[in-house]
Amino acid sequence: MGPADEPTDDGGRDWNALLERVLAPFRTEAAAFRVLMVVVAIFGVLIAVVLLARAL
Repeated sequence: MGPADEPTDDGGRDWNALLERVLAPFRTEAAAFRVLMVVVAIFGVLIAVVLLARAL
């Protein structure tokens, strides 16, 4: 039983697995760029909605 196999007192959460899942979209440069474009598009739509709402 190595250090990674020892029980922890954090409720049994596998933080490494969680980190791997969160970072999965950034595995390659192309995937990270797609995530960036989605974030930019979401913020662009949000800004457009706010500006449209202010104009009315």
